[in-house]
Amino acid sequence: MSEILYVGIPEGSRILVTSDIHGYPELLKTLLNKAEYRPNEDFLFILGDTLEKGPDNLGAMEYVYALAKNDRVYVTVGNVDRWLWKLFEGDLQKALDYTDFRPDNTLTQAAKRLGFDKIDDTIRRLFLDKYKEEISFYKNLPCCIETEKYMLSHSGLPENGTLEGVDSDFISNYNFYLS
Repeated sequence: MSEILYVGIPEGSRILVTSDIHGYPELLKTLLNKAEYRPNEDFLFILGDTLEKGPDNLGAMEYVYALAKNDRVYVTVGNVDRWLWKLFEGDLQKALDYTDFRPDNTLTQAAKRLGFDKIDDTIRRLFLDKYKEEISFYKNLPCCIETEKYMLSHSGLPENGTLEGVDSDFISNYNFYLS
């Protein structure tokens, strides 16, 4: 994951910024519709936390991934996005513990979509294989986007107002999710 991505935005371009989709792709679609989003003209910034807490985490993941194929759409990683991939690729017991904490999570939704009722290592591997492109995309998101006028991130900047000397763990500030 790169720390900061610089994006040049032509003067007069319209910029749309949102975050915290949290498994509600239909709400994002409604927002973009209300904003009269123009994919070939506007710049869209989605500032992290695409997944979890919602009824359609996989749909949100797929929709944001599809949007990001446009060279005017930029996504930053959020704390949920970052720890989720670490969790699902790491210790199976941690993934199961998380399922106890949040039963309707991305992995359980994927298991249901794949036709299974419970999570085990086989299901997790199927999930990681089926969504390898999306997972790679999320694992390589920048934590911050800088333009000539703006600095955009999911969780803000440290007190000194810069990312100098700060690594990507800055954005993963919830102890439950740290490994």
